[in-house]
Amino acid sequence: MSLVRILMFLIFVRASLQASAKDVEQWSVFEVSFNVESRINPFTEVQLSSIFVHDSLKIKVNGFYDGDNIFRIRFMPPQAGEWSYVTKSNVASLDDRKGKFKCVEPSSINHGYVCVRDTFHFAYKDGTPYLPLGTTAYAWHLQEDSLCKQTLQSLKESPFNKIRMCVFPKKYRWIMNDPAIFPFEKKSNGEWDFERFNPTYFQELDKNIDALAEMGIEVDLILFHPYDYSWGFDEMDSITDIRYLDYIIARLASFRNVWWSMGNEYDLIKSKNDDRWDSYFKFIKANDPYGHLLSVHNGPRWYNHSKPWITHLSLQTKELESLVEVRDKYQKPVLVDECGYEGNLPWEWGNLTAKELVHRFWVGISRGCYVAAHGETFLDDNDVLWWSKGGVLKGESVERIRFIKKISESFPLAKLNPVSKGYWRKRGGCCAGDDFYLYYTGNTQSKYIEVELSDNCLYDVEIIDAWDMVVRKYDEKISGKCRINLPEKPYQVIICRNIKK
Repeated sequence: MSLVRILMFLIFVRASLQASAKDVEQWSVFEVSFNVESRINPFTEVQLSSIFVHDSLKIKVNGFYDGDNIFRIRFMPPQAGEWSYVTKSNVASLDDRKGKFKCVEPSSINHGYVCVRDTFHFAYKDGTPYLPLGTTAYAWHLQEDSLCKQTLQSLKESPFNKIRMCVFPKKYRWIMNDPAIFPFEKKSNGEWDFERFNPTYFQELDKNIDALAEMGIEVDLILFHPYDYSWGFDEMDSITDIRYLDYIIARLASFRNVWWSMGNEYDLIKSKNDDRWDSYFKFIKANDPYGHLLSVHNGPRWYNHSKPWITHLSLQTKELESLVEVRDKYQKPVLVDECGYEGNLPWEWGNLTAKELVHRFWVGISRGCYVAAHGETFLDDNDVLWWSKGGVLKGESVERIRFIKKISESFPLAKLNPVSKGYWRKRGGCCAGDDFYLYYTGNTQSKYIEVELSDNCLYDVEIIDAWDMVVRKYDEKISGKCRINLPEKPYQVIICRNIKK
């Protein structure tokens, strides 16, 4: 090779490997980066992937360009032990790069990523049950730094272990401000260059998702929505959509707290038909090496949740009393992510009382399903509504959701199913075999209820006031078909635990 060619190589294809020798926990992120300067478009013309190997296990992940001549590969090791990797690329300086790292056992606060368990429920990868208690703040991460920090502090002090948020910016009433940066670069004529992502935008997203992971908060990441029409991101063609999905998977699939939500009110995005949606689901399923939870959120029209790539239902609905029928039909976990928000807007979806929202959380639990639909829409002089921009939590439902979290720690969550028959199947009763029963009276008040328990067991009973957050031990131990006296107040949860096994 001539000296000139060597110099040209050094100038245009300068490469250096930057890999940390630090041990990586199981289900945490191992990252390797390469500094490569090249004249071709790094987003469309460079292919980069790597095969990670541990014993007989082989996992392929794609790399991505992160700006400033940096290419990265991120990997979430699913097993402890020594891993090796080798890269593959159409760029010589990125090809056949090799390395090793050690994956160690996870720490006590690292349970892995959330998966479906026992058909209708959720658990972390290590088997720890997971009860989704979620909130919504669509574009909190795209606000000014001081507001973002305030939101993170509010979440840190909250009971929430899940948040719904968008990748793309959102423009809607009470969120009309443009973000400081956008996900794509612009051409010289001012139009979006959909072949060039803005890495800074996604670096901010990385940082905030990582901050939420440190708090134990799952991120239900909304990939598409109809409220970015102001910038045309809802009308991108299928080639651009797939390129975006490929990029976001390469960047974020290694984060254990990520869930994929294909669309928020997906049916209101008129540029995409069902065939396109199906192709996007298939793409994610084929390219996510870990199989993160994958769902879609509806407007008026539900997606066909029986399709195999849908891991769980993510619903917008007020018809919570029919959740048992939905559960039976689809044989998947049912999670209501939107049933209305606590607030004082003039519209029905944003003016629930705190009592009504807490009631809806319990309706889901008592039917072997989940309502993780907290959000606040209180009018604000500065248009800082939690549901859109985050900030400070103002409502009364938050402490009651914290109470749900506290008392549910003693529930056999992964075994709770609607009672098999009778009045309480539709009314709000679930059980874990003969060992545990839960009944919920809802917003009615009764002097007593009648339940049918096993004749072969003896039960302790607790009567829980879901609003006043009071737990009262029942005076009697009960068995079989019997009557439980109540304080004639709404929102009573009755727990029966078998003490004679």
